[in-house]
Parts: sequence; structure tokens; C-alpha cells
Amino acid sequence: MNKQAHFQGLSGLIFLLLFLACASLCRATDISPTLLAGSSLQVRSTEEDGLFGAEVNGMIEYPFSRVKEALTAPAAWCDFIPLVFNVKSCIHSVRKDRTLLTLFIGRKFFEPPEDALQLEYVFRILKQEEDQLRVLLIASEGPHGTRDYRIEVEAHADADGRTFIRLNSSFRPSLRSKFATGFYLSTTGSDKIGFSVVGKEGGKLLYVGGTKGIVERNAMRYYMALKAYLDTLHVPEENRLDARLNAWFDLTQEHPRQLYEMSKREYLSIKRKERRYQLELQGSTNPFEVNRNERRTHAVQG
Repeated sequence: MNKQAHFQGLSGLIFLLLFLACASLCRATDISPTLLAGSSLQVRSTEEDGLFGAEVNGMIEYPFSRVKEALTAPAAWCDFIPLVFNVKSCIHSVRKDRTLLTLFIGRKFFEPPEDALQLEYVFRILKQEEDQLRVLLIASEGPHGTRDYRIEVEAHADADGRTFIRLNSSFRPSLRSKFATGFYLSTTGSDKIGFSVVGKEGGKLLYVGGTKGIVERNAMRYYMALKAYLDTLHVPEENRLDARLNAWFDLTQEHPRQLYEMSKREYLSIKRKERRYQLELQGSTNPFEVNRNERRTHAVQG
């Protein structure tokens, strides 16, 4: 067999293995909501016609008015969403009568904004009443051919002064992203799990994995980002960033099997740098060229 034929045969085998791995990860099944131990939070994930979604719902110990103020302000979203470790920055803008939130998505380590992937959401308030709120973020296209991104948050006032929150997050992967996810889950992400309980073995609970585990972890991170933001509104503004970062990290460490990614020291260092660049991006008319070299110098210096 010549080298070209050997290479084609090997490529075909790899493609087939990836396809089979992807098919096993992406089977269409719904999972019953799981109540997390020691909390009021419920988590569930779904897959329907190639659309993967996760829902987190629970009670937040704050009045509806405070939650409503946070969820209806694009600037507030850009304060709490970047608490999530892989959201490197967020800017809000108005274009052609549409409010946009642009998220910069990256990897675990620090990356300047121009090296991150962009995800542009349209921000809409679908319902705003005295005791109910529904906010939707939607992006038709994402990186690597992914589509139909959606973050939806519903809030309802509770009789005792608290607020019930339901957060849904979903997206549609592409063939390319499925292969990348399959490779990740068979290597460095092989021990990653979600929150939903799917069975029991040897007296131990079994948790959802695969793409559903990914969407559940992401939805939980968004929910915790909102909570960390609300938990630290009382902190003086000059200390609020560090308070929020610490609060979000501590919340994630209540579920270390699912959400641990790095040490707190590393997380704080990365996020403090990213916040400086976010403030520059938000105020810049040309965010990728203005002081680009200076940003890179600061990143190296820390």
C-alpha cells in the first residue's frame, strides 16, 4: 500500500471513530431535574433535534426589584457574565435600534481580547411586569460553525420577598465542534461531569457527562455569576470587583467535581487583567487597534 492510500485509510478510520464517539455523546435524551444537595437549586439538560440546552432554577434571597434592576441593564450583564472563567470580556452597544452584548470567549489562561472568539448576542426584554421578568439573549451564529445560542432568564417575585430564577442556556453544535468536543471529552475532559443524576452504580450516583455535562456546567456558572453580582452590590465600588471574583469562585467550589478549573490565585490574577482590558474595550471606538501593543505589554508584565 502506498503512503497516500495508507493516509487516506487512516484518515477514514479516524473520521469514523470520531463520528461514532460523537453519536454516543449526542443521543437525544431528556433528563429529569436533579435537586442539588443542600440547596434549592434544580438542574436539568435536554437535547432535541441537535439543540443542547440546560436549565438551572432556584430561589435567590433578594427582592424582585433588585434582581430586575440587574437583569434589565446590559451594563450589569457585562459586570457579571465575565466572572465566568472562559468569558474574557463583554461589551454592550446599540446598533440599528438593537442592544447587543458581545462576549469574548477564550481558554483557561489569560488571552488579550483580540485573541479570543467573539459571540454577539441580541439583548431583549420580552416581559417586564410588576412581579415578572423575562430577558432573552440570542445569537444566530457562533464560533466554528455553531449556531442558535440562547440565554433566557425568567424572574418571579416571591411572597416572602425573595425571587425565583429560571435560567436556560442552549446552543446547536456543528460537525466540527462535535469532533473537537469528542476529542476533548476523550482526553483532558474525560473526567468532566454535569449535575444531573442519571443512575447509580455500586451505591454511588452517576452524573451526566458529554455535551450535556458541558451545557449544565455553563448554565450553572452563569447562574452563579448573577448570584455573585447580587451578593456584592453592598460592597463599596472600589472593592466590588475583587468581592465579586471571590464570591463567584467560592460558589463554584461548592461543586468542585463539576466546576473546579484552576486555583483561586490564578483565577483572580487572570480576571483582574481581563477587567482592565474590558474597560478599555467598552470605551474604545476601535477596540482591536487602539493601544493594542500596550495591552500586550501589560499582559506580559502582569
